[in-house]
Parts: sequence; C-alpha cells; structure tokens
Amino acid sequence: MVPVVFSDGTSLRIQPDSSVRIASVHRAGGRVVLENGALEASVVHHDGTRWLVDSGPFEILVTGTRFHVAWDLAAERLTLRLVEGSVSVSGPILGEGIAVRAGDTLEVNRKEGRFVIHRDNHEPHEAPDIPQNAAEPPDPPEKPPELPPPAPNVPRAAPPRKTTLPPAPPGPSWRDLAASGKYKDALEAADREGLDAIYEGGSAADLRDLGDAARLTGDAARAVEAFSALRRRFPADEQAAEAAFLLGIIAFDKQGAHAEAASWFSTYLRERPRGRLAREAAGRLLEARLRSGDKALAREAARAYLRDFPGGPHAEVARAAAGDE
Repeated sequence: MVPVVFSDGTSLRIQPDSSVRIASVHRAGGRVVLENGALEASVVHHDGTRWLVDSGPFEILVTGTRFHVAWDLAAERLTLRLVEGSVSVSGPILGEGIAVRAGDTLEVNRKEGRFVIHRDNHEPHEAPDIPQNAAEPPDPPEKPPELPPPAPNVPRAAPPRKTTLPPAPPGPSWRDLAASGKYKDALEAADREGLDAIYEGGSAADLRDLGDAARLTGDAARAVEAFSALRRRFPADEQAAEAAFLLGIIAFDKQGAHAEAASWFSTYLRERPRGRLAREAAGRLLEARLRSGDKALAREAARAYLRDFPGGPHAEVARAAAGDE
C-alpha cells in the first residue's frame, strides 16, 4: 500500500491500482476523492476536525476514526468498514446521511438501489441468575372455594357494549420508505399523498429522493418529472445540477436518446465544472457524443476529457476518439 501522512497525524494507506486524489487540505482537515479502488484511513481527532472522503457520488464525513473504504466504479458499489469511531455517509439511496459506528460495515449497491449495514456487536451479556430449584415445577395453586349457585331471580348480565376501535395509525411516509430503500412502496405512498403537491411543495432533497426512487424502480417518466421540478424550483442548488446529470443517465440508459443525454451532461459540466460528478459527466458526455454519431463533437468531448481527466477510466476511449492513437 502507498502511505500518505498529513501534518495533523492523519494518514492514508492506498491500495495498489487505486485512483485517489487530494482535492484540498486545510487546518481542520481536507477532502480526499476516491475515484476507484480502496484505502484505509486513520483520522486524528482535534477540535473542529473535518475530513471528507468522496467515494463516487457518496460523501463520508469524518471527525476522528479509523476505517477502510472501497469504491468499485464499474459496479457502482461502496463498502465501508468502521474500525473505531463513527462517520456519516450521504449520497444516493442514503439521503442526507446515515450514521455508521465502530464495528459496522456499510454496503451500498447503487445499481440495485439498496444498502445494508452489518452490525458487529461483541458486547458480553451476563446470563441472569437461575434459582437452584428452577427445574422443579411450581406448587399447584390452591383450589378456590366453590361458590353457591345464583338465586333463580338474579337477572342476567347485559351483553357487553360494542366499542369502536380508534383508527390504525398511518403507515410510514414516502420519505421514510425511500430512506429505507423501499422505493416501490415509497412511490405508491407519494402517489397517495399527491405527486403534484410534492413537485410544487417539496424541498430540493424531497425531489431528489423522489426522483431517485422512481429512477431505481424503472419509472423513468416520474423520475423525469421529479428531477425537472427540482431544476425548475431550485436552479442554484447543487442537487439541481446533479438532477441534470441524472436526466442524462435516464435519456442515455432508459430512452436511448443520446443527443438529449449529451445535452444534459453538458449542462452539468457547465453548471458544476468541478463538481463531484464532473469526471463521470465528462465520460458519459463522450459516450453520448460517440453514440449520436457526431464525430466533431465527440472529438471535442474527448479532448476536453483528456485535458481535465488524463488518468480517468475513459482516457483510452478519449484518446481514440481524439485521434491521438
């Protein structure tokens, strides 16, 4: 492994063949981008410590801990194992952030739209004291005294009154269902609540989660509606730019509309040229230009990719498209 040590004592051990870059470093911490592969981190805690590890579209917020993280770009799979401390992980499927603590292993499969946390709790549990005669059956209760028969003129008791049970509490909200990975149920709950009301009244995070839920269940039409509403109502939000990227993914993968996909990927790069999805957007833009058959625009996209991401996963395709091979 390749060791990297920072002045605050924080250290990284990067596995061979991994793609990692240090995006920024400051007094309180910094940002590390794991583009593909795996690394081990030991973050030293100080007052105000704040390290961020970007693994694909996921962000790991660290204040002091030891962990191992792997991001498989091709499979779109994140694996995070906490040795000590705790972290918060946010991103697609996970929402605004979930806590992962020591002993946990978080596995996220973005393609399948699911995640799981494996708990590793080795805390000892003391067995309760067992009395020595516990195996002996208890003494039978004394037979109650017999009651005299009721008098013949005793009236019969009135039948019990029927009572109306209170209505059952409402089920989980579509937001809760989406946060737990139950995307089909989340869409059904959102439909009952009223999609138009969510499109017009939901937050940027709501629209992103609803769009992700629709996209991951194959409902491209609703995903487009949610992401379009997000871009219309929150044009300056980071998630609006990411919605453009996801609209490009839908156009490319679900609809085969490669020219439209290229337009969306170009939109993301124009709005967030240094965003966390910039490399992926540049690569998908190149693919979309090639699929649409526009050689001049494909060459332009290829040269831009090689300029900005010369060691990226699309570099070989870009060199061929740019005419450098």
